[in-house]
Amino acid sequence: RDLPLAMTEAQRMRASDDDNAGHGRRALAMLHLTVGRFAAGLDELDAAGQWFSDQGKSVPAASARYEAARQASFLGRAPEVARMVERIRAGNSHYVAPSQVIAAASAGDLSAAERLLRESPTMTDAGRLSVWVAYLRGDDASVADAFARTVDSTIGLSSMYFAGAAASRQRESARALAIWQRLATHSDAWREPVLTRQAWLEIARLLEATDPAGAARAYEAFLERTSDLLDDEVSRHAKQRLLRLTPPR
Repeated sequence: RDLPLAMTEAQRMRASDDDNAGHGRRALAMLHLTVGRFAAGLDELDAAGQWFSDQGKSVPAASARYEAARQASFLGRAPEVARMVERIRAGNSHYVAPSQVIAAASAGDLSAAERLLRESPTMTDAGRLSVWVAYLRGDDASVADAFARTVDSTIGLSSMYFAGAAASRQRESARALAIWQRLATHSDAWREPVLTRQAWLEIARLLEATDPAGAARAYEAFLERTSDLLDDEVSRHAKQRLLRLTPPR
């Protein structure tokens, strides 16, 4: 996609006087997340939720905050998850149950997350949540099975990172690489910005020994999605690896 053009369009929608204002906030949030502006992205999703809530639209309000909770959980930002889940619970939408699963899993209480999924197997987002919780539990066989059954659906897209990670954990590097590459280059990868960023990092690591040029491109893709975290340990190491893999000009 043309990111600057998409950003301009989202900002235009955000400034409108109709429902596009809320949708523009959500679109802008996902664009921020795609380039690694994580704080801005999460704040914008919350702002979208507040805008919809102020308009009396409880379901899209909860949906925006649910997405914020999902992305915050993948970033390991438990306080942000708790804040979003609390706001979702204050409403009365079908996002309350799945948000409680996210809260439990993010807090490390996998038993509670699994119990909630068993008690409400038809809850919104049950498929994606089940794959995530199975991965956190270390149940790689269930992750692989779920991915195989849903590979062509939205659930399949969201579970690609965890399916790749499960394969990697089983030392199936070629399969892990193929799955992560499929996610990273998918036309809808922007819908999973945090996991796509992580997939690029894993691709780079796997390619270093056999395809240094490909590894360098993957590190570049990872760093392009890391605006907020350029000084953290993982990003510093990625920059160092990129320098070593890039031939002098």
